[in-house]
Amino acid sequence: MATYPTMTDEYRNGPPSRLPADVSLPVLMYHEIVSEPLIKSSLFKMTSSYYLSAYAFEEQMKSLFEQGYRSIGFDEVDRLDPDGRYVIITFDDGLIGNAKYALPILKKYGFKAIFYVVAGAIDSPRYMSWIDLKELIASGMSIQSHTMSHRSLLTLSEQEIEWELNESKDCLERRLQVPVTSLSFPHGHHNQMTIRMAYRCGYRVLCTSEVICNNAASFRNTPVVLGRINVNGGMSTKTFIKLVGYDTRAILMEIFAKGSKNLVKRVIGINNYGKIYSWLFNIKSRQ
Repeated sequence: MATYPTMTDEYRNGPPSRLPADVSLPVLMYHEIVSEPLIKSSLFKMTSSYYLSAYAFEEQMKSLFEQGYRSIGFDEVDRLDPDGRYVIITFDDGLIGNAKYALPILKKYGFKAIFYVVAGAIDSPRYMSWIDLKELIASGMSIQSHTMSHRSLLTLSEQEIEWELNESKDCLERRLQVPVTSLSFPHGHHNQMTIRMAYRCGYRVLCTSEVICNNAASFRNTPVVLGRINVNGGMSTKTFIKLVGYDTRAILMEIFAKGSKNLVKRVIGINNYGKIYSWLFNIKSRQ
């Protein structure tokens, strides 16, 4: 059986930062951005946990802009002004609305985002194309890995996990000519073994779907493992701003909601949950 490095001090400490350790660095997690007519269509099947209307998304970006937030990339943390207000915007899956609706709004407010794409789904129906991804990069966005097929890594053998991680990284770097050093775990599923394997495959920033309040100190570990706030279609702009500001009550409500979802996964099983998700988003294994 293959062995992996342990979290020792040899690579635990990252570069020094100008930011005090307790400066908040919230990470937002979006999935699909869609039009209002599509939401009202009888053909639209996506659960509200995974989409947001373009109107609501713009209201959120406008609110961040008006409150002085600046969106940043992972590589900027050690160069930030301690007095600034920052947010990290991420998208999972690589769905077409990211390019069609989210990109123009991000550009309007001068924001950047990290797009985690399922490499095996690129150019598929409902997903972005290679041309879309290149447009995102040209607009200052970052394209990173969400594996090849979006299968839960906790259901795979070590050989399969390594393939998912290496193949997606190599595919994106080869076609887009950009470094891929960040990974979003499919379904948020991860453990210490998958973290170690991701690090060995060259990933340095790992995103989960756990509701964890990140700060500057979170970026002083290698690999960096981050929690995120899932932004969904049922969320008001008022609640959104509270969550970005790590309001205690709002965060506790999100933790409770996430706990309920995790309970469902345990009841029906990770494999069954993954099958339902893949059916809903038309994701097929590309191995």
